[in-house]
Amino acid sequence: MSKHCRARTKTGKPCKAVAVDGGLCAFHADPKRAAQLGRMGGTKNRRHDPLRSETEPLRPPQTAKEVKDLLAEAMAGIHAGRLEPRMGSVIAYLGTALLKLPGTH
Repeated sequence: MSKHCRARTKTGKPCKAVAVDGGLCAFHADPKRAAQLGRMGGTKNRRHDPLRSETEPLRPPQTAKEVKDLLAEAMAGIHAGRLEPRMGSVIAYLGTALLKLPGTH
């Protein structure tokens, strides 16, 4: 008996997963379970939508302390999963630019 699943993928290629009882992999042996796992993965990977959040609009930081506070909030938001790391990078980049402007103390 082959170690690989005997089923075919949606593209028609042989499934490369390891076979369990019956010569099929766990996903092909129970398609309902595969669908459930796919939904769970999709839910887990869903991104936060900042437009749907219930936070107040961001007031532009005027001082170096306000920039520092904003960066600290962004770090906490990334850690808590409320803010995407990419958005945190943008905030950090813009914060650095603000600190280089004259008049930001």
